[in-house]
Amino acid sequence: MRYDKSIKLIKSKSEYDYDTGDTTNKYVEVVDKMAFVSGVSAENKKLLFGDIETDTKVFRMKNGIDFDFNLVKYKNKLYKIKSIQTYRDDVAIYGSVDNG
Repeated sequence: MRYDKSIKLIKSKSEYDYDTGDTTNKYVEVVDKMAFVSGVSAENKKLLFGDIETDTKVFRMKNGIDFDFNLVKYKNKLYKIKSIQTYRDDVAIYGSVDNG
């Protein structure tokens, strides 16, 4: 595996504006990492997401992650975190496109 793709791990926080009645997302923390990025097989996609068709990716990174985050940005798309698996040598993050 080549860990040669640039991704951003993002901690976002929603804030409600009582004056306008709108909810806005604020990006609190952004950390750049290098990762191996791949798609998810049809069997795993069905196990993770059911029959819903979504753009899903697996982001694998060396070493552990020592902070809290809830989004991954890759190629100008935001991916919501669905699952994080920690292995001996790397971490696998499963994410689907955040359409909201």
